[in-house]
Amino acid sequence: MRLETERLILRPWLSTDAESLYEYAKDPRVGPIAGWPPHTSVVESQEIIKNVLSADESYAVCLKEDNKAIGSIGLMIGKTSNIDLVDTEGEIGYWIGVPFWGNSYIPEAVKELIRHGFEDLELKKIWCGYYDGNIKSKHVQEKCGFTYHHTKKDSYLKIMDDIRTEHINCLSREKWEGLQKYQLLDQDIYERFEFRNIRLEEAQEAAEIESICFSPNEACSKEMMLERVAKAPELFLVAIDKHTGKIAGFLNGIATNEYSFRDEFFTDANLHDPSGRNIMLLGLDVIPEYRKNGLARELMCLYLRRERENGRRIVLLTCMPSKVKMYKKMGFRDEGIANSTWGGNQWHEMCCVIG
Repeated sequence: MRLETERLILRPWLSTDAESLYEYAKDPRVGPIAGWPPHTSVVESQEIIKNVLSADESYAVCLKEDNKAIGSIGLMIGKTSNIDLVDTEGEIGYWIGVPFWGNSYIPEAVKELIRHGFEDLELKKIWCGYYDGNIKSKHVQEKCGFTYHHTKKDSYLKIMDDIRTEHINCLSREKWEGLQKYQLLDQDIYERFEFRNIRLEEAQEAAEIESICFSPNEACSKEMMLERVAKAPELFLVAIDKHTGKIAGFLNGIATNEYSFRDEFFTDANLHDPSGRNIMLLGLDVIPEYRKNGLARELMCLYLRRERENGRRIVLLTCMPSKVKMYKKMGFRDEGIANSTWGGNQWHEMCCVIG
């Protein structure tokens, strides 16, 4: 099997790749952080090609311009994986030589292997992990749509003879299919928007956007928005259009140790507990002209990632029945009809476990 992207060829490893493999795999900055020791000779690299990299769905990462192996990527299916998966699931592993860091080659290769896994191999889930300290790998997985699933602490890594903590991420076929519907690529979104916390002087602008996005009986008032921004600015995430300097969309919530959504969260910012383990999301607002380009999804993805890193456990929100499918694609589970009757409407409670 041979796969291609805009800049890369993913092809089976050849015995003639041994020198190229050794050239990049001998660097101690590459293997150890990914869980394997540096190669010590061309002969060893030759043996690894023969005994390890010759496996099914193992590919040399090559630039189209010269077809030279500069890294490796593979899909381990079912019991061939490191995390004991069923036959309809796979695990991706990858690395690339140091001279090629910073060019986004690996995200490009990972996205193609994900496509291959879901479209050609008809997998239902694809998994990927990284060890503590491997920030580059963490960013690759986030950029490719993976979301946090669990952490394995104090795991013994025999090949390195050490104890490590590994973070495991997952991407379902359903979520991947949903991501394909958005028109903008991640890099396009980041070129156009700045994502950050809200500033106090932006509270009125946020209230005006709220009035555009929600009906009068559902929208947060200007006074309430000012109170939310004052009480919990760290639980806002705004997307600023770099061309206009204005807010294009935002998320806001409050922290609590409660486990069920109630309407009082909309009206009383004093219920915010900065040390709360759970988040009640109070609104996802995107101005109409910025919709249908992936901005809402990116806001939610960044928000969930940030709050997981802040030690939160659960994120809850309420939505109309017509939005249930959208939030499911963002990783939320439908808990059924909510206790909320906000605005005189019936809502669904949606839950996302992040920690």
